[in-house]
Amino acid sequence: MTVVHNLRTGEQRSYTLAACDAVVAAWEQAHGNHNTWTYQESKAPVVHGRLTVAADDWCAFLRTEGGY
Repeated sequence: MTVVHNLRTGEQRSYTLAACDAVVAAWEQAHGNHNTWTYQESKAPVVHGRLTVAADDWCAFLRTEGGY
């Protein structure tokens, strides 16, 4: 389970996806695209940090040995 946070609005969405895929899904859905089969070709501006992944205002923690 991955919880994706919108850092601007405080909204949270939960997905049964890896963190990067969950952030892309949240970004696509926020832009009105609910066609999950098209997410592989997403133009989401994904940025990876050491502990997080983000696309615009959407952010999730990457899993590590300690859980987060």
